[in-house]
Amino acid sequence: MSTVTERVTTAVETLAVRLADPVRCRAVATDPGNTDPFREMTPWEPMGLAHGYPGAALFWAELAREDPAAGRVANGFLREAMNSGDRASNGLYYGPASLLAAVQTLVTADGRERRMHADLVRWVAHNQIARADAWLTRLQTGGGVAWGAYDVINGLGGVGRLLLDEQGTDEVDRALRKTMEVFLTLAADTDVEGHRVPGWWVSAAGQPIPSDAEQYPRGDFNLGMAHGAAGILAFLAASVLAGAGGAEVEEALARTRTHLLGAAVRDEAGPYWPARLSFDAWVDGAEVPLDETRSAWCYGTPGVAAAILQSTFAVPDPEAAGTAIEGLRAMAERPQSTWGVDGATVCHGLAGVLAVVTTAKACGADVDVLEEIALEGILKAVDGDLPFGVRHQVRIGLPDEAGVVPYAGLDAVGTLEGAAGVGCVLWDWLRGAPAERSWARTVALQ
Repeated sequence: MSTVTERVTTAVETLAVRLADPVRCRAVATDPGNTDPFREMTPWEPMGLAHGYPGAALFWAELAREDPAAGRVANGFLREAMNSGDRASNGLYYGPASLLAAVQTLVTADGRERRMHADLVRWVAHNQIARADAWLTRLQTGGGVAWGAYDVINGLGGVGRLLLDEQGTDEVDRALRKTMEVFLTLAADTDVEGHRVPGWWVSAAGQPIPSDAEQYPRGDFNLGMAHGAAGILAFLAASVLAGAGGAEVEEALARTRTHLLGAAVRDEAGPYWPARLSFDAWVDGAEVPLDETRSAWCYGTPGVAAAILQSTFAVPDPEAAGTAIEGLRAMAERPQSTWGVDGATVCHGLAGVLAVVTTAKACGADVDVLEEIALEGILKAVDGDLPFGVRHQVRIGLPDEAGVVPYAGLDAVGTLEGAAGVGCVLWDWLRGAPAERSWARTVALQ
């Protein structure tokens, strides 16, 4: 009978085999039969970490830490991205910053692509300065904030995390100072309709889609890692730990952490965190039921707990660390049907939960039960007969009377919603923790 380590090693090898050919990856992902029923598009973005060449390149760059041949495969995916003709840019998950994430890991692993690395650092830093200046102007003129100002996926936070590993040049250091100006503004409390609230309140006008503006007519407070306060906290913590902090940053971190701790809800198992709170719920202290949130990396307990736990290494707070760990343990005690996770991928699937668990264990937390549940679910989902070895699951309807959720399985390449991300998470599990300049930085977990 195979050991768990042997099963995980086999799963990583399966994913690597299915993700080895850039041309095949594109062909499979863009097949018309692989269309997302809601987005009405295939899960493919040539310059994207979530669904494209850079995501696969990042997975292979991780493997190159132990196998030089993997570096050549990573290089092939990077070249395909560069030759795709796509020059769009939208934060960490689309464009040059996506390439930089993979190249940073590859350069660290085996020294490849040093020239591309230097060129990308300059471009990304210059772009970050321009974006930060635009948001500072908007914030100073009362235009309000939107997720795109700060979040991990498309905002300043995700890109800023990459730049923390490039400190020491005038342009990078200036980009980080500008980024921190935005984050300090968001971390300061502000007055809205006669109430003192966090600066990361997003008004109805700042909502990403019209239906959100209708659901939150007075705006909302996003608590999640992907688009909310947990991501803000993670960036502040990373900045302090990277030597780019100071007293003002530490105060902002502590304030943001206090708000997140105050937003926790308790049931018989322990604390959990809602995904988002309406303005009314925030000021009234209303509790969001467990069935109205998820327990995933993007939203809910795992992502928020990870951010809080990491922050306690930057600004110590044993009680906060204890609450974060308690939340992860409580999640393991609840039926998995209450988690709201979809499939085995990172963003809102089991790989995201396992990525959080691996980080938590590296921080000294005892979360073995949650680890076992998440890992077993991922291993059951990996199948060598699938085009990429695992599928991203998309909900296509409401649960039936038995609570079974109908899904459509999509063949996706990248890190956030694809096979490469599952491979990265399993690879980190085998190592016991993310390595230097790891893929985990792209999900605010290092």
